[in-house]
Amino acid sequence: MMPQIVLFSIGGLSVSVRGLLMLASLSLFAFTAMQNAKRKGVKPEKAACALICGLSGMVLLWKLGYFAAEKNAVKNVLSSGEMSFWGFLGFFAGLRLYCLKSAKAYRRLFHVTAPAFVPFAAACCLLRDGAAGLPAFRGALFSYSDAYGLSRWNAPLLQGTLILLLLAAAYLLKRFLKKPTFKISALPLMTAALSLIVPFELMRDTSYRRWLGIPLEAFTMWITLLALYAACALKRLKSEQQPTGAFLSVRLYGFVSILLGGFALRGTHAILAVLLITLPVFAALSPFDACLHLKGRRKARKRRFS
Repeated sequence: MMPQIVLFSIGGLSVSVRGLLMLASLSLFAFTAMQNAKRKGVKPEKAACALICGLSGMVLLWKLGYFAAEKNAVKNVLSSGEMSFWGFLGFFAGLRLYCLKSAKAYRRLFHVTAPAFVPFAAACCLLRDGAAGLPAFRGALFSYSDAYGLSRWNAPLLQGTLILLLLAAAYLLKRFLKKPTFKISALPLMTAALSLIVPFELMRDTSYRRWLGIPLEAFTMWITLLALYAACALKRLKSEQQPTGAFLSVRLYGFVSILLGGFALRGTHAILAVLLITLPVFAALSPFDACLHLKGRRKARKRRFS
């Protein structure tokens, strides 16, 4: 959670360091997405329209989510609320509306924007301003002192840092891992990033409404993670010529474990949530998981061409 440092005001509009950093992050995201579109052969005007629709959806769903979930929402459309997970969903909802008649076009634009969206999401977490964290032991690494001198967890800082570490690890694996060949794909990367930040929503002290005992934003993250994990598992299953028992067991265990992780999100059991949500996702998406199936794929190829 970044403190507000106001640099100057123009009329009723205050310009802060946080606001300028958010603008810089957004500009860098848009620039990177446009460069990706150019490399993938997407027309610049089409990519620009898609970005405008996505960012419009981001702002709209961000505000609607805030007003719907926050018990103490201030009804000021221009100044109230904080960037939330609903805003991230709104971006891809805006893209889907732009490609309403073509699922293929949506998938193409998804792969254009998603790689740049993950670091942008990390920046949004690092710059997030909003609800205070739960009390923490004094001197904790990801903590801060509130106005009363009480040490509280800084969950957004922790979440943003974890996403950046994930990106760094993915880059190093791609750079140095030769066998099995490691490829960074947008969908698994987003799934892994989401699995990292969901458990630490429990460190935030929010006044959000609850659904099934879970804060509404954390509930939305959990449901989205289940959907993304299932999509990754199905995509990998289609690529397997002869799925092994280990392959199916790891993915089924991951889905059931994430499902059970919802019970940990009902309280303040962040460590239990990590064990039930984060670790199974990384077990299923780890590049070393491919080592379990290389032998089976070689046999399948030998039978096919014999």
